[in-house]
Amino acid sequence: MDDEAREIRQELRRLNVRLVVAISLAVFTGCYRSQAGLTNLSETMTNNTGHVAFYWASKFSKFARLCSLMVVFELLFVPVVVLRMRSLRRESDRFLVLASICVLISLSFLAYLRWFVVVV
Repeated sequence: MDDEAREIRQELRRLNVRLVVAISLAVFTGCYRSQAGLTNLSETMTNNTGHVAFYWASKFSKFARLCSLMVVFELLFVPVVVLRMRSLRRESDRFLVLASICVLISLSFLAYLRWFVVVV
C-alpha cells in the first residue's frame, strides 16, 4: 500500500509540472494574442493590410491556445489511477510540444509582419 501511494504521489507531482506549463502557455498565448490584435481578426483586416500572415498567425495562436487548454482540462479531471496518469502524461507532453511549436510559428509570422512588412 505504501509503494502504491508513493507512486501515485510521484505521478501527481509529474503531472503538476505539466499543469503549470500548460496554464502558463495558455495565459501567454492569450496575452500576446490581445497585444498583437489577433483576437478580433476579420477578413477586412487581412484585405486592408494585403497580407495573409495575420490570418495564419491568428490560426496558429488559436490552435496553440486550444492545445494548452485541452491539457489543462485533462489534467484537472484526471482520475487517481496510475496507468491512466502515465498515458495522460505522454498525451499532455505531445499536446504541449504541439502548442509550443504553434506559438513559435505564430510569433514568427508576427515578427515577419513587424520587421519586413510595412503596415499602414
